[in-house]
Amino acid sequence: MTSQTIVPNGQVIGIYDDRKSAKEMQQAIESAGISTQKVSIDDHVAPGAELEALGTTAGGEAGFLMGAFYGGTLGVIAIVIGSTVVDGLAANSSFNRLLIVGLTAVGAIAGLIYGKQVYAAQPGEQKQKSDPSIPRTFRVVVSGSQGEVEQAMNVVRDIEVNHQ
Repeated sequence: MTSQTIVPNGQVIGIYDDRKSAKEMQQAIESAGISTQKVSIDDHVAPGAELEALGTTAGGEAGFLMGAFYGGTLGVIAIVIGSTVVDGLAANSSFNRLLIVGLTAVGAIAGLIYGKQVYAAQPGEQKQKSDPSIPRTFRVVVSGSQGEVEQAMNVVRDIEVNHQ
């Protein structure tokens, strides 16, 4: 009796630069008789690239968010000061709400324009950190018995040999 050891988290069979190549390899492995549920594509981002891009919102998006925040804050401060000076207390009126919304919109638009200008002036290395197309690889993973993993590796090896 032969023992079938299941690979717990799966075995990486191949690493590709684009999803299309990984998908083609996945289909080739599945056509070799390995169950569809055991073959998957893992969209992998290198830890270094992920760390560099962590928390970076740049350009127009960052300017829009910051401008909206500062515009809204300025609107609230202006209403509180203005209402206190005129009425003696912060009045709740449609004009006050409209002023806050208006200053928020103006701040967001100004921030969007300024953010795009700042982003355009950045060097290439800085732009890449905030680029949504962070370098990634697509890994074909087989989660099955050791025999299925070896069978998938043979399929990959045969295809790579034929393409050279």
